[in-house]
Amino acid sequence: MKKIKRLKMLVLAFMMLTLLSGCNDGLAVNHFVKGSFNQIKAHYQGQAHIIMFWSKDCAYCLKELAFLGDNLNNYPTVKLTTISTDIFLDKAAVQQQMEASKLDVVDAWVFSDAVAQKLYFDVDPRWHGELPLMYLIKPDRTIKRQIGYMKQEDLLAWLKAAS
Repeated sequence: MKKIKRLKMLVLAFMMLTLLSGCNDGLAVNHFVKGSFNQIKAHYQGQAHIIMFWSKDCAYCLKELAFLGDNLNNYPTVKLTTISTDIFLDKAAVQQQMEASKLDVVDAWVFSDAVAQKLYFDVDPRWHGELPLMYLIKPDRTIKRQIGYMKQEDLLAWLKAAS
């Protein structure tokens, strides 16, 4: 019994080291689980921040990511977190999409629960997975929730007002 417990501990330690060593080469992709949304909001509290839920199969999501990639550098005080709703999407696919969108420095997450509805509900009990979904959070904690494509001029206006 002790050998099994010791083996489990060694496997866990190896997985942790592998995960940590993978964070140094390029984009770190975090596992989005129940509680992650509140963790992200708390981490960026007091800062202008965009939380964007996207999918590789959502054309409007990809268009918004590209728009942010083209414009976010003009607003360095605005932070961006991207969350892929493609369950267990691999790091390489997320990295490829961020690079294609010119979003090199980003806080990236991927849904990591086999039942996406649990995560939808944890983010917002009214959310059923519609995309794109953005939470635009100003430093004063004012939150604008945007479901569906946001007009580029509206997003630019928000970026200007938030920075």
